[in-house]
Amino acid sequence: MCSVALTNTLLPVLTLIIGFLGSYLLELRREDRSARREHSIRAVERREVAEREAIAYERQVLLDARAAVHELVEAVHGLILGPVGRSAAAGLNWQDVDGADALRAAILAANVRCGHRAVAMVSRQIATAVDRVTSAAVPIYMTKDSAWEETIRVEFYAAVDQALGMTAARLAELYGIQNPASVEQLTPAVTRTF
Repeated sequence: MCSVALTNTLLPVLTLIIGFLGSYLLELRREDRSARREHSIRAVERREVAEREAIAYERQVLLDARAAVHELVEAVHGLILGPVGRSAAAGLNWQDVDGADALRAAILAANVRCGHRAVAMVSRQIATAVDRVTSAAVPIYMTKDSAWEETIRVEFYAAVDQALGMTAARLAELYGIQNPASVEQLTPAVTRTF
């Protein structure tokens, strides 16, 4: 009788203890799952933010590079249409014409800005194309007759077209533009002076 009474009182107590332990362990497991879920959600959010920031950085560098290339082209046009044209008409050395030094300095500064933008590029191919523009511009303003040499200008404008085309294509890709005609709209034609 004593064992039946003990069993009658002990069995509900043991059941209660086992129930509490089971609930406690299940709650711990639930908390662990939710903590892992929150951690993975935060990790995904951090990756998405990092991707958006990387895309925004690349877009800005590409836009800056395009602006620097256009600035360099404008400076070269200023030299070719200014002192070079005036000196050719007069039969003089263009480097001796008034204002030539200021234009050379402007081209040099624009060339340096292009080089800086090329260094910041994410894509090495586009950086190489922008570097090609800076390399092709050097003979135009550093030597006496090169601004009139057609082969040097052809190389310069070919490099400009390649750099602007590559940056436009990458920008279109980053902005999600699928239509190739839209890429052409992003790349205005550079007015050639020859």
